[in-house]
This record gives sequence, C-alpha cells and structure tokens, in this order.
Amino acid sequence: MWSALIDVERWPEWTAWEARIPGAVAGHVVEADDEGSKVTLTASVTGGLLATLLSPLIGMISHRNVRLEVEGLKRHCEGFVNS
Repeated sequence: MWSALIDVERWPEWTAWEARIPGAVAGHVVEADDEGSKVTLTASVTGGLLATLLSPLIGMISHRNVRLEVEGLKRHCEGFVNS
C-alpha cells in the first residue's frame, strides 16, 4: 500500500480527484494491522472567513472524495495481490 501512496505520478490510476482549494491539506497514514495494512486518509481546509462559511459544503465534498480515494486505493492494491 505504501508503494502506491508514494508513487504520486500513478495516482490518477486509482484516484480521480485533487484538491484545488487554497488551504486544503491532505494526510495519508499507513499502519500495520492484523490483516496487513490500514490506511487513514484525512482532509482539512484552513483559512479565514471563506473557509469557515463554506466548511459544510467543503466537508461533504471532502468526505465523498476521501471515500472514493480509499475505495480506489483498495482496488488498486488488491489488484497487485491478486495478479
């Protein structure tokens, strides 16, 4: 999983979004667990009044995008295991 996350040039193969909002910050953490690996993806927006006013909308969009990214990453990594 880590090799997929650090291979930024190939991200478009498994994720279709990128943050275009000033102050947007994403985080990726990979940890070992009993079944192999666990990834935690986070997204946040920092910045003044506009970010505060738009936070409900940004939150809904970010939640959806992070979910899609996790699903794409899972399919991508499972493809390596099953091939």
